[in-house]
Amino acid sequence: MALTDKQKAASKARRDKIMAAAKQGGYVPQKREGSGMSIKKKSKSGTTYYYQPWKTLTPEQKAKRIAYSKDYAAKTRAEARAYRAEHGR
Repeated sequence: MALTDKQKAASKARRDKIMAAAKQGGYVPQKREGSGMSIKKKSKSGTTYYYQPWKTLTPEQKAKRIAYSKDYAAKTRAEARAYRAEHGR
């Protein structure tokens, strides 16, 4: 399947944008919300990642994470109940 002229132009624009960023100094990741207290770590496999300890989070971030955990746990329990009801255990 051949590309249309519009698709070719869009691809060229993406490649040009990537090339311009590479010539300028590469990709610069966007800052995430937080207090800037992230710790740079390296995993056993050699992957570098950033970790923000609990004590450095703002009260809003802590509340948001706790609420997410509670919602996730409730959803998991509901799915387990539904599975047991459906499969008879």
